[in-house]
Amino acid sequence: MHTVWKGAISFGLVHVPVKMFSATEDKDISLRMIHKVCGGPIAYVRHCPNCETEVAWDDIVKGYEYEKGHYVLFEKEELEQIAGERSKTIQILDFVDLDEIDPIYFQKTYYLSPDQAGGNAYNLLMRAMSETGRIGIAKVSIRSKSSMAAIRVIDNCLAMETIFYPDEIRPVSQVPGLPEEVKVNDKELTMAKLLIEQLSTPFEPENIPTITASGCST
Repeated sequence: MHTVWKGAISFGLVHVPVKMFSATEDKDISLRMIHKVCGGPIAYVRHCPNCETEVAWDDIVKGYEYEKGHYVLFEKEELEQIAGERSKTIQILDFVDLDEIDPIYFQKTYYLSPDQAGGNAYNLLMRAMSETGRIGIAKVSIRSKSSMAAIRVIDNCLAMETIFYPDEIRPVSQVPGLPEEVKVNDKELTMAKLLIEQLSTPFEPENIPTITASGCST
C-alpha cells in the first residue's frame, strides 16, 4: 500500500505516530473518448471563450464566483494563507458510540498503522477503544482540507473515516415530492414486512454479485 499521509493521533497526553493508507480502491473501468473516424484519443484543451484561445497553465488562477459572471481571483500564495497551517495531527476531541453517527456523515476510509516507535501507544489506544466500545471524533487536515473524522478499530487495525460537517449535509426537507402524510394499506404493509423478514440475512458483502464491464452479474 502507498502511504498517503504521515502524522500522529493526539488525545490528552497520548501521542501516537501513524502512517495513513487508503482503505478502498475504485474498480471502475476507465474508458477513453476516441475519434470514431481514425481511432485516435480525444484531447481536451484549456480554452478561454472570451479570448477564443488556448490558455497555458502559467496564465491560470483560481477564482470564486460571487455572482453570475463575476469572480474574485486568488493567487497560489493567497490560497495557502487561507488554508492555514497544515496540521500533521489527528486530534481526538471526544469519544462516542458508533451507532450515534448516521451513515450519511461518512466519506472515505483510511487505515492507520504505527509509525517509527509508536507501536506501544498504538496498541494501547486500540485496546482501550476495543474494550470500551467507543470511537474517537477528531479533526484532521489532509491535502490542506480540514475535516472531521471518526477513529475506530477494524480487525486489529485503527481506521479513520472522514466525515462531513453538519452544515454539509442537505436537509431532507429540500427533497421534492416527499409525501406530507404516509398512508398505506394494512394488508399490503403486512405482506411487505413478511417479505423483508424472508429476505433478512447477515450482511456478507462478498456474496453480493458484482457487475462486469459487459453489464452481467458475477
